[in-house]
Amino acid sequence: MTLPGKVSYNSAMLCRHRITNCLLAASAATLAGLAATGEAAAQSRMIKKSGEWRVIAHDGTDGRICFAVATPKSSDPPAAANGAHFYVSAWPKDGVRAEISVKTSAPMKPGAPASIAIDQVFYKAFSKGDRAFVIDPTDELKLIEAMKKGSTATVLAQSEQGVVTRDIYSLSGISQALQAVSSGCK
Repeated sequence: MTLPGKVSYNSAMLCRHRITNCLLAASAATLAGLAATGEAAAQSRMIKKSGEWRVIAHDGTDGRICFAVATPKSSDPPAAANGAHFYVSAWPKDGVRAEISVKTSAPMKPGAPASIAIDQVFYKAFSKGDRAFVIDPTDELKLIEAMKKGSTATVLAQSEQGVVTRDIYSLSGISQALQAVSSGCK
C-alpha cells in the first residue's frame, strides 16, 4: 500500500485544523453518551441517526455547527480504529456547508500524505497531527457527491511510526445524514 508524495500546507488548510478542534470536543461527549454536566454538554445534541452516521448539532459562542460522524467498520491494523472518526461538517457562520475531516486514532507522520477513496476513486488529503483534510475544495465537493453514491469510504494514512493504516467506513445513511446536517444548521 503506497500513498502519494509529500504535501505542503497553506493557510486555508491550517485554518481547518483550528476549526476541527471544536468539532472534536463537541462530538466526544455526545458520541460517548456521557452524562456530562456543564455548558459544553448542554450545547451538543444528536439530532438524527441514519444508517452508520450520527448527526450532531453544537451551539457555541461562535454559533451553531452541525456534523455527520461515523466510526470505522474495519481497520488495518485492527487496533488502528480506536478513536478514529469520519466527519462532514457545516459551519454556517463561516459559509461552510460540507467540510470533510478525519480523526485518526494516532498522530500521523508530519507532512505525510493521506487519501480518502470512494469505490477505488482516490482524493488527496493532508495530515496535521491526528487529523486529515481534503486538499482541494473542488475535490471535496466531488468526494461528497461520490459518498452519496458509494458504499464505503477508505482512509489511508501513515502513522508517526511509518505504518500505513486503512480505516473503512460504511456510507450507509450518508445521504440522509447530509440532509440533516444541512437542515439542522440553518
